[in-house]
Amino acid sequence: MWVFDLKHMPFWKSTKRHSTLRYSREEFLTKTLADIRQSEKNGRPKTAALDTADRNVIWRQRRKDGSLIDVEVVWSPIVFGEHFAALTMAPT
Repeated sequence: MWVFDLKHMPFWKSTKRHSTLRYSREEFLTKTLADIRQSEKNGRPKTAALDTADRNVIWRQRRKDGSLIDVEVVWSPIVFGEHFAALTMAPT
């Protein structure tokens, strides 16, 4: 599970090591969503706002070694402190 800022997309919180993406928890928290999320096939930029109607999606994500994998992601918008954020779960 992770929490990231919906405006600038840095990761703020993470529950554990991200073995699927091959990052340690500390490495993962230095990344943003744009660092790990590959552009969509329709050409939409990887930093584009999330579609609020689609909360269970498959994202193409970039591993630490640069390889790409498809990951099922379930997310929900939340308020985190004074910021709009997303609580995200990617089952492994």
